[in-house]
This record gives sequence, structure tokens and C-alpha cells, in this order.
Amino acid sequence: MQNQRNERVLPIARSSRSHPWQRFFSIANQLRYGLIFLVLLSLLPTGGLLIYLSFQAQIQQSRSLQEER
Repeated sequence: MQNQRNERVLPIARSSRSHPWQRFFSIANQLRYGLIFLVLLSLLPTGGLLIYLSFQAQIQQSRSLQEER
């Protein structure tokens, strides 16, 4: 009986090794890569906007200091 159970399990395990792209689209990987994508999608534009705004504020402060001199 144990042999019969092992014979049924082995072909399934072998078929998953022959298609590595199936592991890429597993639910765990979809969640993992989806969360990474969402974090990057929110952080990159926000970081870029903050860099731009701080640069503009620095330019304005530099101009006002030059005018005072």
C-alpha cells in the first residue's frame, strides 16, 4: 500500500520539476512580487517628488541668501 501511494506522488513531483515557470506563478510568488511591485510603485514617484521639491526649496533659499548679501 505504501508503494502504491509513492507511485502516485512521484509523477506529480516530476511534472512540477519539468515546468519551472509554474513555480514562478505560484500564489506565494505572486503575492511576494506583487507586494514588491506595489512598494516600488509607491516609493519611487514619492521619492522623486520629494527630491525635486527639496531641490527647489534649496534653490529658493540660495537665491534669497544671495539677495541679502
